[in-house]
Amino acid sequence: MKKIKVSHKGRICKHPACKIFLSIYNHECYCYLHQDKLIIQDSIRGAAHLAKV
Repeated sequence: MKKIKVSHKGRICKHPACKIFLSIYNHECYCYLHQDKLIIQDSIRGAAHLAKV
């Protein structure tokens, strides 16, 4: 039987205004609400950088 990878209990989302406890199965530093926002912000910054080149 394959062992499932888990993260530490009691981790909190790194977003400054967020107090959500992360699941032991969520290996990211941000909760589901803020992870998507980070991806969108990164893609916008990348697109802005490419537009300047």
